[in-house]
Amino acid sequence: MPPQSDYGCSDYRTEMILVGLRARLQQDNLTDEERRKLENELSDLEKDFYG
Repeated sequence: MPPQSDYGCSDYRTEMILVGLRARLQQDNLTDEERRKLENELSDLEKDFYG
């Protein structure tokens, strides 16, 4: 039997949020302020999640 992983539901949820933020950043219709907020949110979440 393979060893248990520490990867759980909250990790999956965080990764899906990261995917969504990255997808939103690809949109062409964002204002500079919206883009900056998304970039900051993405950066903060990545730092928390990946260390």
